[in-house]
Parts: sequence; C-alpha cells; structure tokens
Amino acid sequence: MRDVAAGIAVALDWGRAGRSYLLSGTRAQIVTLMSLGAILAGRRPLRLAVPLEWAQPLAPFGELVGSRFGSDVLTPASLNALADNPVVSSARARAELGFLPRPLAMTVRDLLESAGIKTVT
Repeated sequence: MRDVAAGIAVALDWGRAGRSYLLSGTRAQIVTLMSLGAILAGRRPLRLAVPLEWAQPLAPFGELVGSRFGSDVLTPASLNALADNPVVSSARARAELGFLPRPLAMTVRDLLESAGIKTVT
C-alpha cells in the first residue's frame, strides 16, 4: 500500500488528464510468497505445493470446516480469487510517473515484521 499511496500522490501532481495508471508491484505465485516469508522468518521454505486444480474439489469441505474455526482460507471464493489471475502492467506509471515499487522481499519482510514475526537479516 505504501507504494500505491506514493504513486497516487505523484499521479495527482504529474499524471496526464484522462490517463489511467496501474500501480502494480512484482507478480508472484502464492507458493513463492509463502516460501519467501518462511526463509525471511528463518524457517524452511515449502516442500510441497498443492496445485489449485487439486484444492478446488476440497473447497466446499474447507468452507464447512473454516466456518467452525472462523477461517476463509479454503473456500470456493478464496480459490476463485487465486484462479482469477489477470495480468496487469505498471509500465505507463513507471514511464510517465517514475513509479518504482519496492522489491518483493522487502515488502514480505515488512509484512512479517508488522505481524510481530521476527525476520533474519
């Protein structure tokens, strides 16, 4: 969000009227984010990733179990959100506004630390 907020501020001052700017960062798969988070937290990265196609038939069961524990991690809606994977480009924002999101590892590290998880340096 920090990079998006900064991009919006720059777009207000320097953006061209009628132009749209997509303020996206690094594209990464969930397994990559989870492994990166584990490594930054000093833990072993994932050994196994379940393909989305394998998890989708389990989603109705996951929704039932999740409702008892207050979780929506494995629901049809959450898996559909993962499957809906549009490709966006911040090329115009980079070229016209100088938009430059911070590196993925820095964002994941900061997220972990904001959640109270100590990271290795």
